[in-house]
Amino acid sequence: MDIKIINDYLNKQYEVLLNKANATFKEAIINKDDLKMKEASEYIEELVSKFENVISCKDNLKTHPIFI
Repeated sequence: MDIKIINDYLNKQYEVLLNKANATFKEAIINKDDLKMKEASEYIEELVSKFENVISCKDNLKTHPIFI
């Protein structure tokens, strides 16, 4: 699979999650809504998790290259 396709897919995933988190945080602050704040926090946690997975995969590829 082409690395550009993978990067584009990941970037789009992150962009969507970041936009959702941003919009939800704004809504939570404007409406002083604790449930929306929790929802926004969950989007951020998902983003962090995805970034950690990518970093972990890249580290593994540096030490254990995969030959196709």
